[in-house]
Amino acid sequence: MLELLLDYMSIFLHSDVYWPVFAVLFSTIVLIYTRDKKIYALALMLIVVSVPLVKDIFAEARPCESIPGRVDCPLDNGFPSQHTAIATTWLLAVIGSKAFKPYLLLFLAIAFSRIWLGVHSIDQVIGGVAFASLLYFLVFDVKNRFDKSDFGFIRKHQGLQHGFVFEE
Repeated sequence: MLELLLDYMSIFLHSDVYWPVFAVLFSTIVLIYTRDKKIYALALMLIVVSVPLVKDIFAEARPCESIPGRVDCPLDNGFPSQHTAIATTWLLAVIGSKAFKPYLLLFLAIAFSRIWLGVHSIDQVIGGVAFASLLYFLVFDVKNRFDKSDFGFIRKHQGLQHGFVFEE
């Protein structure tokens, strides 16, 4: 019974039809709970764009290429797991909010489902977590450095007025 439940949950999270809808829905809900929408949005966009590039660089095969999994083996490389990277970005964005616990459970379900289906190894899932965490904190750090730099005048003065920079 438990195995059947895990199969259904994992296949739902893996589906080419349901996963995009699910990802957009849960990405949008995060916007309600995150403290910094700009950091979250930029980090999520970078994850979606960069993970396929990183997969091509590492060119690490998926476990289902040598051992049949529970679903058809995806054609792209396995490292890092994009599903897990996206779930990690969601989780990091809601730290400290009341959405953290539900998103922690969602993150664990997604990470586990990738291994359960046989489409990712544990290393590939951990790679997705590490890559997303690194990218998220890099975006966070760059934004905070920019806000504190001399370029912060743009925010302080609500933009440039008449093409001139007014110094304090």
